Formats: sequence, structure tokens, C-alpha cells
Amino acid sequence: MNISEANREIFKDFYRQNKNPNVELLQNKPEPETSKKINIPVIATTAVGTLIPMLIIRKYQGKSLKINALKGMDFVTKAKTVLKSFNIDYGFKEMLFASVGSVLGRLAGGLLFRKDEDKKTKVKESVFQFTNIAIPTSIVAFLLNNSNKQ
Repeated sequence: MNISEANREIFKDFYRQNKNPNVELLQNKPEPETSKKINIPVIATTAVGTLIPMLIIRKYQGKSLKINALKGMDFVTKAKTVLKSFNIDYGFKEMLFASVGSVLGRLAGGLLFRKDEDKKTKVKESVFQFTNIAIPTSIVAFLLNNSNKQ
């Protein structure tokens, strides 16, 4: 038995307890009951908020989908064709536009379908989400543009 193995055996319990000193307290405490209800209207408004910018970007990039072309196809081929039509060339503007649409959709759903006291919190959460989207995306876009110029 070398020294490192002996140290592991001696201090094994010490390290386990000192990693998180509240381990025993957390294990004995009952979990708080939270409602894990799925809010379908908010999910729907978020999906609509994401879909609308995607359709606008798709139309702007000239990737329209002809409904008449889908009539003679089986379901799998239709699904593949529809999914291919959403292959968008993403740049900075497109990413920002799609993500802001999603945040705005979720904000609209939260404001429409939540209690009055939660609305101010929902607006703050949306502003926080937007800054989490805009700032890193802007930094990466700036760095990529400058690295391509060199």
C-alpha cells in the first residue's frame, strides 16, 4: 500500500462530508411539492412566435413551399419536403429574428394566460432571455466577421 492509497482510505469519509456540508440536512428535508402542470397555451404561443419569423425568413430567402406539389405524395415524402423547406441559411439577423419571435411569443402567452401578479416577472424574464440571446450572438458575430477579414 503506497502513501496515496493510504491517504485515500483515511480521508475518504472526510472528503465526502466536506464536499457538501449540508448533505445530511438536504437528505432529511422533504421535497417541496410543486405543480408540474404543462401550460399548453404558452407552449402554443411560443411555437407560433417561432414559426412566424421562420416563415418570414423562408419567404425572404425565396424558399417557398408549393402546396399543389404535395398533393400526389405519400405522408413520409410530404413530411420530408416540408422539413426541407425550413432549411434556412442562418446569419446573425436570422438567428436574432427567430429567437426574438420565440421570446415574444412566450411573453404574449405568459401575459395572456398567467395571473396578474406574475406578469411583471414574466416581462423581466423575457428581457433577461433577450439579453441572453442578443449579447452572446452579437459577440460571436462580431468575432467571426473580424476573423474572416484577416
